Amino acid sequence: MDTYSFEESDSLEILVIDDEESIRKLIYEVLTTEGHIVVPVGSAEEGLEQLPYMTFKIAYVDNRLPNMQGIVLCEYLRRNNPLMKIVLMTAHPDKSITEKAYRIGINFLEKPFNLHDLVRMVTEYKEEIEAIDKQKLMELNPNYYVDLAEVLNYAYELFGAPNVPERLKKKVLKTVQNSMHVIMSDANYNETDRSKAFIGLIIARTLSVYIPKMNETSVYELYDKRMEELGKQIPFKGLY
Repeated sequence: MDTYSFEESDSLEILVIDDEESIRKLIYEVLTTEGHIVVPVGSAEEGLEQLPYMTFKIAYVDNRLPNMQGIVLCEYLRRNNPLMKIVLMTAHPDKSITEKAYRIGINFLEKPFNLHDLVRMVTEYKEEIEAIDKQKLMELNPNYYVDLAEVLNYAYELFGAPNVPERLKKKVLKTVQNSMHVIMSDANYNETDRSKAFIGLIIARTLSVYIPKMNETSVYELYDKRMEELGKQIPFKGLY
């Protein structure tokens, strides 16, 4: 159960172990809506029975379970699933549990939790696995990963285009601004405008086209923040 790769799909297999049906139902509804495969069970024994059948990427485990303390189950899961993200849910964290969880790399989700924190754990997992995959690729091929921000810092000098027509500059500016407004909206977000904004920002940097700030924030930083919210790559860090 050590085979972990996020590259084939955005869908994750998630195990939820909690004896409170309302908690299981809440987590199931939230994470299945996000597109994940969620298996909710009410006891440690039921959870252990599921392990041979699925490679769970994340496990949410309540600390107060019938017949077994959640932290004990988390220890077992950590020993046998080193890359699994394990989240201990508890309304009563104490120092001994906190220290033990920290030592073995267990995350905490304190009850009552909000939905943002619940989903954040999934986003963090994706980032961690992507970082591991990237590191492996870089070890095999040091030239695999290009630091886009580093390249764009001297892109204008590299391409040397001092006489760019104003018409083209205005076109780039308008495209970036329009696309940014779309991708900043949850209701109107789409991948086409994300691509337009991404390409437009690269062209703007290369041709030295000034893009005014939005809400007192660099457009490059706003793009990265939005991508972070969506669990996507952050390409421009270092330009703001």
